[in-house]
Amino acid sequence: MDTLSYKTISVNKETAQKEWVEIDAAGQPLGRLCSKVAKLLRGKYKASFTPHVDCGDNVIILNADKVQLSGNKWNDRIYYRYSGYPGGQREFTPAELMAKSPEKLFRKVVKGMLPKNKLGDAILLNMHVYAGTEHPHQAQKFHRRQCLVIMPGRPRYLRQALRPMSCPFLSPTTTIPKVDETPLSRSPQFKSRWEWMGQRPDRCCPFSSLIWDR
Repeated sequence: MDTLSYKTISVNKETAQKEWVEIDAAGQPLGRLCSKVAKLLRGKYKASFTPHVDCGDNVIILNADKVQLSGNKWNDRIYYRYSGYPGGQREFTPAELMAKSPEKLFRKVVKGMLPKNKLGDAILLNMHVYAGTEHPHQAQKFHRRQCLVIMPGRPRYLRQALRPMSCPFLSPTTTIPKVDETPLSRSPQFKSRWEWMGQRPDRCCPFSSLIWDR
């Protein structure tokens, strides 16, 4: 009996294939964007995901100062910090963190979405936040150089789309064709959701697993 046929292979620090991902945060909702960033840092999009190993990617967030919050959340939402001593509780708003540094705001939000242990602290170091479009990591090879775009007002399974900036199947100047926004219940020509997804012209993108809400 071939025992290797069903053996679970866990990656380690040496075998983990870490890539560099570039994300444009201009005009994106803070919470939804950070949830995707946390999954990329954690490595949950990979088939080789191992919970106790830092197997995620290195994420670079650009235009962090142009992120958006709906309503009055910039001033109404309150974050807390406690030093452990009596009277050591401090509170601050997203607007105050953004005024100090956009990196502090992103680290505060993403840290709450990562494991609360040493692994989470090590994973958080793989996130690099910059206010503009320039960063000192140009020498890295962006195997998946991409920009997450969250489009409100569309069906749930179309809200998150991926605009590839560099893709082996698409040239850098290629744009994804306009998507038919008709819900599946109003599309009688397709019998199922998966059949409809198979007709999508942008399914050739290798990062399509990031597009759909499964």
